[in-house]
Amino acid sequence: MVGAVAYPGDPPVDAQRKRLEAMAARTEAEQEIAEVSTRVRLELAGEFGEKRFLVKLEDLIRDRPYDIVNLRLEVPTVKGAMEKTPSVMWFEVTSTEQQDVEPFMAEVRSLVEENGLVLVNETRV
Repeated sequence: MVGAVAYPGDPPVDAQRKRLEAMAARTEAEQEIAEVSTRVRLELAGEFGEKRFLVKLEDLIRDRPYDIVNLRLEVPTVKGAMEKTPSVMWFEVTSTEQQDVEPFMAEVRSLVEENGLVLVNETRV
């Protein structure tokens, strides 16, 4: 550094440079982590019973590093559900290995579409 004055007790320039590099690397790593989505919440509407959607969802995650958590199914009435009244389902897709779930979400969306369900909302958690 030209014209810089070193005072007693100041850290050496090399140590200061290393600290700044480490801070920059940490900021970059934090940005990359922030872009990775390890959990996504879905809200679906439709007829779930006859389509065996839960069984198909279970088959989709079997032997894979993903899980379905916080699943809720709301039906207006049991008789209504038997008469094909639409119901609402909420659940979260999560990675069991803290990986990005986005590649897997394409398969989940496809399963939803194949079963004639409506994807009401999808939110990164």
